[in-house]
Amino acid sequence: MKRIIWLIPFLILAGCTPREQSLMPLKVGQTWTYEIKPGFQSDAIEVKVSRPLSVGPCQGYELTSGYGSTRLGWDGNTLLASQLGGTVYDPPLPLISPLGPEETKTWRGDVVLAGKTREGIARLSRKDVKTKVGTFDRNAVESIINLEVDGQKHEILTWFVKNLGIVRQEQRRDGILVNRISYLSGP
Repeated sequence: MKRIIWLIPFLILAGCTPREQSLMPLKVGQTWTYEIKPGFQSDAIEVKVSRPLSVGPCQGYELTSGYGSTRLGWDGNTLLASQLGGTVYDPPLPLISPLGPEETKTWRGDVVLAGKTREGIARLSRKDVKTKVGTFDRNAVESIINLEVDGQKHEILTWFVKNLGIVRQEQRRDGILVNRISYLSGP
């Protein structure tokens, strides 16, 4: 009986870790390898969690690669991005958040690209899907961000698989595919 009582605080604490965070596990030193297709080229890149830093209201991390930096942090069950490649978001843009099937989350803020600050508005939604990782179909969560900046429509689609993180991301501008990354290995 004493053993069971002793375990209760640990079971309660273990239950407090937000479940969403397993969709993008972040720890200094973790690495992923992705195939990246900007335009018609293709390349393999390594993305590494290089250091802790603040991402808006929460503790986050900087992820670095040969294509630039990304800054992500979990604020409870919401993954925030204060920087995706060369674009900075203030306040941080929610990349994934617990939402129901018909729910959306709205974001308003500044988008800084190429040294210019513009106002942006985004709508985030998500859905549970199946996606191919290697040769296997996996359960995934697809995050859909529709962002409007200066009359241009941007779409960021990101697929997350539990304990692997981001397995695919596509970015479109006015419906035209600008960039795509696909998971090869990690973390």
